[in-house]
Amino acid sequence: PPVEYFKKVNEVCGRYGVLFICDEVQTGFGRTGRLFAAEHYGLEPDLMTMAKALGGGLPIGAIGVSEEVASAIDAGDHFSTFGGNPVACAAASAAIEAVLDERLHERAEKLGRMLMDGLKGVQEELGLIGDVRGKGLMVGVELVKDRETKEPADKEAAKAAEHALREGVIIGVGGVYKNVLRLQPPLVIDENDVNRVVETIERSIRSLSKPGGT
Repeated sequence: PPVEYFKKVNEVCGRYGVLFICDEVQTGFGRTGRLFAAEHYGLEPDLMTMAKALGGGLPIGAIGVSEEVASAIDAGDHFSTFGGNPVACAAASAAIEAVLDERLHERAEKLGRMLMDGLKGVQEELGLIGDVRGKGLMVGVELVKDRETKEPADKEAAKAAEHALREGVIIGVGGVYKNVLRLQPPLVIDENDVNRVVETIERSIRSLSKPGGT
């Protein structure tokens, strides 16, 4: 969405007394080049959900709330059967420390720009790529049959992902029409890894133009 979209939604929520919630389960802890994606838009949500990267591989989830929301919650109002698991919490503490100490969010921003630039270069040569978008190391490559009509190339996206997998690169496929290659590599990748991903995607898409290409 446009950059100003979230700001306007936040303003409307505030105007009518509706809590503004940011889902940072996938985007939190450095994925988009900031510790939290909300920072890109200058947002201060009433609630924020967190998980995935929070545990560094172990299952854990958390919710952050504003002081105003916290003042409405008494002890015992919110609880979880497995809440406060000591092993998961220790993993989360270590994961957060690693992100901050190693500045992984800054690394994601730098390598994300490199990844986007590389993919946009491929886009200039391959008409099947309709758009390359994202923030940090959360990137989408939209495949279309025609850039004018933007007809989704869902089957092509699935085949490209299969081809990449055979080369050892795992790519997700998503989007409303299942025509977007989803890239969310580890935050610890290096420049060689980025180049490999770009080259693999290029080969995968080029293979679709070959007879019987998969």
